Amino acid sequence: MLDRSGQEVEIEETDFRARAIQHEIDHLDGILFTSKAIRLYREEEMRRETSQKKG
Repeated sequence: MLDRSGQEVEIEETDFRARAIQHEIDHLDGILFTSKAIRLYREEEMRRETSQKKG
């Protein structure tokens, strides 16, 4: 990401802090949590359907 002066900055975090930072970066990029949640839900549905067909 970039700081206020346009210089690239790297941040390394884990767990909750990493999620919080990613959440805020997503906001700046115009991505809402609901958009990600819907995508994850659909991917999980597809995985379940695939495993049911195998079993």
